[in-house]
Amino acid sequence: MQKTGIMLVISGEQSLSDFRAASLLKTLVPVCQTIKSVKSAYVHFVDLHPESELQALKETFNFDQSGKGQPQPHPFDESLLSPASSKWHTLGKMLKYQFSIAQSPTSKTLNSFSYLFTENISFESNKDKLRLFVVPRSGTISPWSSKATEIMNICGLGDYVLQIERGICYEFELSDKSIIEQIDSKTLTNISNLLFDPMTEQVYTSIPPYSKVFGKENPRSIKHIDLGISEIKGSDKSPESVIKLYENAIIKLSTANKEKGLALASDEIEYLVKAYTGLNPDFPEKSNSGIGRNPTDAELMMFAQVNSEHCRHKIFGADWTLDNIPQENSLFGMIKNTQKLNPDYVLSAYTDNAAVLEGYDASKIRLFVPKSQDGFVYEFLSPAEAEEDPIHIVIKVETHNHPTAVSPFPGAATGTGGEIRDEGAVGTGSKPKCGLSGYTVSNLEIPGYIQPWEKKNVDVGFPSHIATALDIMLEAPIGAASFANEFGRPAILGYFRTFLERIPKALKSEIYDANGNSTQSNKKAKLDSNITPTAEYETRGFHKPIMIAGGMGNVRSHHMQKTPFKVGSKLIVLGGPSLLIGLGGGAASSLAGGAQSAELDFASVQRSNPEIERRCQMVIDACTNMGDKNPIACIHDVGAGGLSNALPELVWESKSGAEIEIRNVPSGDSSLSPMEIWCNEAQERYVIAIESESNLEIFKQIANRERCPFAVVGTTTESKQLTVTDNLLNNNVIDLPMEVLFGKPPKMSYSDNKLVRPTESFDSSISSYLPEIAQNIESSINECVDRLLRLPAVASKSFLVTIGDRSVTGLVSRDQMVGPYQVPVADVAVTRSTYDISCISGEAMAMGEKPTLALLSGSASARMAVGEALTNIVAASIDNIKRVKLSANWMSAAKLEGEGYQLYEAVKAIGMELCPELEISIPVGKDSLSMAMKWESKDAESTEKAKHVVSPLSLIITAFAAVDDVRRTLTPQLLSDEEAGEPTRLLFIDISCGNQRLGGSCLAQVFNKIGDQSPDVESSKSLAAFFDAMYKARSMILAYHDRSDGGLFVTLAEMGFAGHVGLSIDISQLLRDPSCIVESAVEALFNEELGAVIQVRVSEMEQVKKVFMDCGMRSEQLVDIGSVECKVGNSISDYITITGSNNTIFSRKCNELLSIWSETSYQIQKLRDNPLSAQSEFETVSGFSTSEGVNNGSKIEFIVNDPRPTKKLLDELIPFAVRKDSCVANTSSEIQNPLTSSVSGRPRVAILREQGVNSQVETAFAFYNAGFDTVDVHMTDILSSRVVLDGFVGFAACGGFSYGDVLGAGLGWAQTILESTTARLQFKNFFNRKDTFAIGICNGCQMIASLRDLIPGSSCWPTFLRNESEQYEGRTVMVEITNSCGPGTSRNNVFFNGIDGDRIPIAVAHGEGRAHFESDSDKESFIKQNLAAIKYYQNGERSKSIVDSGEKLPYPYNPNGSDMNIAGVVSADGRVLAMMPHPERVLLAASNSYVPYNNKDEWEFGPWARMFVNARVWVHKTSGI
Repeated sequence: MQKTGIMLVISGEQSLSDFRAASLLKTLVPVCQTIKSVKSAYVHFVDLHPESELQALKETFNFDQSGKGQPQPHPFDESLLSPASSKWHTLGKMLKYQFSIAQSPTSKTLNSFSYLFTENISFESNKDKLRLFVVPRSGTISPWSSKATEIMNICGLGDYVLQIERGICYEFELSDKSIIEQIDSKTLTNISNLLFDPMTEQVYTSIPPYSKVFGKENPRSIKHIDLGISEIKGSDKSPESVIKLYENAIIKLSTANKEKGLALASDEIEYLVKAYTGLNPDFPEKSNSGIGRNPTDAELMMFAQVNSEHCRHKIFGADWTLDNIPQENSLFGMIKNTQKLNPDYVLSAYTDNAAVLEGYDASKIRLFVPKSQDGFVYEFLSPAEAEEDPIHIVIKVETHNHPTAVSPFPGAATGTGGEIRDEGAVGTGSKPKCGLSGYTVSNLEIPGYIQPWEKKNVDVGFPSHIATALDIMLEAPIGAASFANEFGRPAILGYFRTFLERIPKALKSEIYDANGNSTQSNKKAKLDSNITPTAEYETRGFHKPIMIAGGMGNVRSHHMQKTPFKVGSKLIVLGGPSLLIGLGGGAASSLAGGAQSAELDFASVQRSNPEIERRCQMVIDACTNMGDKNPIACIHDVGAGGLSNALPELVWESKSGAEIEIRNVPSGDSSLSPMEIWCNEAQERYVIAIESESNLEIFKQIANRERCPFAVVGTTTESKQLTVTDNLLNNNVIDLPMEVLFGKPPKMSYSDNKLVRPTESFDSSISSYLPEIAQNIESSINECVDRLLRLPAVASKSFLVTIGDRSVTGLVSRDQMVGPYQVPVADVAVTRSTYDISCISGEAMAMGEKPTLALLSGSASARMAVGEALTNIVAASIDNIKRVKLSANWMSAAKLEGEGYQLYEAVKAIGMELCPELEISIPVGKDSLSMAMKWESKDAESTEKAKHVVSPLSLIITAFAAVDDVRRTLTPQLLSDEEAGEPTRLLFIDISCGNQRLGGSCLAQVFNKIGDQSPDVESSKSLAAFFDAMYKARSMILAYHDRSDGGLFVTLAEMGFAGHVGLSIDISQLLRDPSCIVESAVEALFNEELGAVIQVRVSEMEQVKKVFMDCGMRSEQLVDIGSVECKVGNSISDYITITGSNNTIFSRKCNELLSIWSETSYQIQKLRDNPLSAQSEFETVSGFSTSEGVNNGSKIEFIVNDPRPTKKLLDELIPFAVRKDSCVANTSSEIQNPLTSSVSGRPRVAILREQGVNSQVETAFAFYNAGFDTVDVHMTDILSSRVVLDGFVGFAACGGFSYGDVLGAGLGWAQTILESTTARLQFKNFFNRKDTFAIGICNGCQMIASLRDLIPGSSCWPTFLRNESEQYEGRTVMVEITNSCGPGTSRNNVFFNGIDGDRIPIAVAHGEGRAHFESDSDKESFIKQNLAAIKYYQNGERSKSIVDSGEKLPYPYNPNGSDMNIAGVVSADGRVLAMMPHPERVLLAASNSYVPYNNKDEWEFGPWARMFVNARVWVHKTSGI
């Protein structure tokens, strides 16, 4: 029975900006050429409470008799509204409905509309306009709806509103209105397909009725797959009968396997038929009754997911036969060999969601956490607690290739979300800390920017249901970044590679007889350049892309291991509801692309809701913060296979069974069948075991405080039977012995033969590739450089970096951006262990991958991936190579001939040889072994033609290690002589023993070649010696960069870019044959063998060389190749000049090369973001001249009047403050004050957060360090009156994504305060007290700015809107603290006294930070009162004049387009500050992206620590505390 009710429909704000609407129009016109323009707006559907006051509603929205709203002629006077009308008006304002004609739309926006639907009123579609409404799929509750409805309830609208949903209305202007009715259904479908996600949305041509928006569908029933059980039970069990019945059952299950996309192997089908039927065709007389029934669809889907290649890694565990010779080891066995031989520093491997490594001096790492037993006051663990329960490192890297190919944004988003859950579900609970993402795709083929090497293969095309490489790179990185941003995990590492090429097919090198004897001599076919028949070529590329998501976290020693838990334990599902998304994802990921239908492909992709995953993590954190009292007995994340995989795995940890009720599982879709509830992969969920009722009660209190959904769904049992019941439909969903799932599924066997690819050597003269170019050294090198610097693997990755938050946690010590000019060239990512300034240890991670080498040698490709990861991570301070641990992520089309052989040899190369030689191990990894894409495509004659693109074997290595000193991380930034204190030299370190092979290089790629000789790790001893020497010589090394993609030239160029300096390079010693200068220079400059360049002071050069030689390197491996040019007035300072054997090989301006290197990033950025913003950044980034001292961009500088970079200097400002470490109980009247802690006597600051906030810990530390007691206060504490603000001298509203920003950034949070009588009164009283202060940072800024009605002296503040770039901006920018905050003004500013005029860098990380005044009068009043506390700043005299005049700085120096360059605002009395940038995240000096080289050891704190100390001084002056 469909539910009926009353529905309010009101329009909201414009959903697409002008440039995004224009971009959509470009995609629509080819589908329907009569479309002239498109407008869009959000439309809100409100399910009204049956007893709501409809008369007041009708008056508020001015509804006529038909139920259509009419705009008011004048703006509302809210003071005249009745209480009921006021509530309706509040609802309209929250949904941004335009009530009055005065708020008229522009020509590019939709007219405001509202309708009231009752049972007797419905509306037909508008015949004059083509409108399409995209709304959530019928019967579902969207994540947006859940959060928005929750806000409405908290705002007191629960008596008016039952539920609220949101859709989008698109209105299309056609060239001829008369043809609207003539648009056929196919065209309408094609238009719709560009507008919606068919898994979660539907499209209507008119406003959908109530039943389609809020109606609840009847649940679909369980299904049984007929295996002929009834016939079997009635058979005579004769051998003939058994065989026939068995074969019929096999056919039936095989049919179901294909129809349902189960991806079961033939032996698995046989296994299941035998299990259910009991039939034994080999020994009919041994047949038994088996399970004796037909399987349910839920059981089959569960088995398929649990035993999929994606989950079980069957190929890696299989028996292998190569060239008819059985192999001794499995692939997994060879990986485990590394851990067996070198188990040092690994505490957990292969047994959990992630591996655990020993932290550096882990017993001295003191966590900073709020302790629930102490009223959620933040404290450092005591030294004794740290000693008893050390903190260790969690590592994990995953792939999400198939989902990203099918639907890039959600595929990459859920890949990131799933890997984050892995890091949070180790043992009995852990905590994610930082992340990485990487992408390998086919050629981008950017329209209007197709590169020379791409032109040859543009005809390859892409399947219609798979995203193109360009679409993937426009959408997937945003998906991954947006999830990490909202969750609150910094993304500080990654890579990006493209490749697509037709290459000669590999041939069988030997033919063997059945006994393994060769019947033909090995014939390696030499490819002649004239051989071109299509049959001898194949297409290699990444149509099935690689999407890597990984990272590090921390876990307490006592929580590190999963241990058996008691029978009778409660089973909990924590997190979001079930939805019909991601069904069969584990199985789908195990298939080659195109092996199943497009519908099944799309159904297998999950959708993301990061804000609820943040809530889940807050629950986990609260549990683990309890130490040994942690109520969690065991935890697993819900990933591939959904609950059907996670709950059985959780239960099997204790070798028990379980009884589960399917209807206890939270569901957001009433129509789901039991199978769909059990097997869907709806994200952001964990399963947890809790042993006792008392622990369950503790867990409930924690979850309710965080507003995190959870449900008790079952209990563990002693019998090893998994029973899942359905009390709604009264049947069993699952009733299986656990051993059917986990006990004896068949082991796989694979065999393959070696293939050898015909090759030709790379022409290093370049002459055969460029006959039209004059053959001289400079023109040849210039052409190589111009191509290489535009190749994505080499070019700037800025477009990937700035979309991600890289500062959250305040513990990031090394992100991708390097130096004062913020150039994305870092080799390594580093985080700090804790906020304790006495602890300088941390964790590092770096990546290596060389897939193009695998086209020549899989083994060399694997070794070089390891080598590259090591030469990257060595930039961090790691005292022993044995500390380095690897994640190995293998991608291969392993079931294709020759590919399995190559995979085996590659695993063997590192598992049995290289890693044991280096004494490092591989405790974690993943495989994706269906890396091929096949499809049918029509040629020019409309003939169907099969296409097949196979990915090269790809090993993505991520190296992890504990770091002894995060301050000693090296970067590629070259120092000037002034910074170094004397002249310097550049030392090239050759780890390749003099080899200069170009096979598989980026240079070969840009000329559509592969070459014949691959780089390789020639000597593991040299590599180990290099690693050792880099640690021992670290104090003498000024800059470091490894040689990798693009070779030595790119290494040097990127070092020059980072320092904005010129280079004078002499490669004479590297030239093989000076008489062949072009060939020798090309090989020397562009080979990608292992190597590195370091910058060393002239006075220390010989000492550095001695360290390297003492460690085992030879003198000929250490080559002095040149110097840095950086003097103003000297023109060579602008050039990168390379000479050799008295020849000028290359000489071009550094800024010109930087522009070319930045161009690919710009081209992608202008398609994805606001093109004007992209152009602004591109034009300014390379606008510098070292010789002239000109910089049109911006330089990070620390211009501080009174620097206090140490704890000692900061404490001089607060001699009165009670030191926390010496706090003891004190009952004297002097300390007893309602605003101070009863134990410490320190004033209390509330660290205020709402669901979705993620920056509370670093904010708490900032105030703690300044002498405050910081208390974790959730809004549920305020709303329930568990906590009152009367007991605090200040509060800090923290950054993040409150409510997922569903009603606008910070607006939902603010509205819950304004509309709650309890909260409103508390905040109003707090702001009116003269002895209090408040600060809102980022999301907290957006929230506080919306509380203007409560904050004295803030009525003219701006609001904070979407960034002009229409992109999340994660950057380090310069700001100036305005002199309006100084002591000479009328106000006594809490935070900035004594630091006004300082110009310092700070982190920004937001998507809605653009300060915008609602009226000119507000702006005038704001200026008159001098309320701009902080302004974005750009170096240089011209920039200073711009700031002074109020003109906007260019993007990205004003990163969001704020009016007047406003970064922060202050109330008239100086007590309330709202700022978008994050001072708390750069509090520690090592947490700044850049610190001057000579200050990195001296500084403990950055300049922003002072503002929090100032607040402590103000409190003392104001209250005497």
